[in-house]
Amino acid sequence: MDEGNLAAVMTAIQNRSATAFAIFADSGGTGRPAPHTAPDTTATADLVTRLNTISGLGIGISAINPHLGDDADQLLNASTPFSPGFSSLVRGGFFHHLSKVPALNSLYLNTLPLANPAALQDGVYGVLIPSVQSYGGTGACVMAFTDLTLLENRAYLATNANKIGPPIIAAARAAGACSMAVDLVPTISGPSAPTVGIPAPYTVVVTKQGALTSIDGTVAITLPADLVLEPSVPTGCIRDSDTLMTCDLAVLAPGGLPNGGSVTIPFSATPSRVAPGASISVAVSGVANESNTLNNSTQMAIIASAGAGTGTGTGTSTGVATGVGTGVGTVVTGVPTLSQYGQLLLVLSMLSMGAFHFRSIKASNKPRR
Repeated sequence: MDEGNLAAVMTAIQNRSATAFAIFADSGGTGRPAPHTAPDTTATADLVTRLNTISGLGIGISAINPHLGDDADQLLNASTPFSPGFSSLVRGGFFHHLSKVPALNSLYLNTLPLANPAALQDGVYGVLIPSVQSYGGTGACVMAFTDLTLLENRAYLATNANKIGPPIIAAARAAGACSMAVDLVPTISGPSAPTVGIPAPYTVVVTKQGALTSIDGTVAITLPADLVLEPSVPTGCIRDSDTLMTCDLAVLAPGGLPNGGSVTIPFSATPSRVAPGASISVAVSGVANESNTLNNSTQMAIIASAGAGTGTGTGTSTGVATGVGTGVGTVVTGVPTLSQYGQLLLVLSMLSMGAFHFRSIKASNKPRR
């Protein structure tokens, strides 16, 4: 494809000019030198770059020997939720495979069953990137194959008849594979400046995008050391410690969630002191078939407030009154204090005044002559 045309296609995918795009790359090489023994990875590398730009997955080029001959069957990964509607196998030739592809996105592979479904897959022939995973959820769905020969008018056309176009069209429909997958996005709301000693209410909302209704995984809510969880927590959640609560999404939404549905997790916490720079963290993990994990966490900055009140104190008189105050109150500043010398002068002055007062009384009590 002409580079300018390819750039226009990438822009269309990013802007979701259509619901879905199908890419068939001639990954065997820049040519077909007889007897097909000198392939290169130029076209494959270009496809990998485009797919990673779209999805951010980090896909690579497989070290598996490329299929240089014709008639190479590629098998459907039935474990991915995107597989319904696609043919159990397709046939192609003279192509490279992809590597480092999540099992969720691996549509066709060279070998099945998957040795480790939780691992990144090697020997991938076809990938599907749902819309929630394309350009961070704003792009179009992409189905890409590392082969162009599966559409050629040879044995491929007879073998692959009705195995390519109809499934791709079905995947692009409203309830098709392109709108599937799960993307959970957490948010948190509540007072950013709670008052010390007073419980503050907070709400975590986890919203699901994608057509798959099943939902599982865990929501972990982590509080700073000076913000303590109240004892009461919602059903489906566990108060692991004063500063950690974990919630089971399968319990919170036992019947699953529709596209755009959400679960709400309310809780209260009490700040013990003013602690600037602290934050509440929310993280979602362990979600099966989640296609976008880049938005699985969020934070909320917390700056506790000392509040307002009246200080109280008690003291004993030992010549000079002293006292200890407790409570939260208004601090008065700017009142002058006496140094030790000033206090001495004050005492001497008071003694002088006392002596003068004593002499005045004594003189007034003398009998008049």
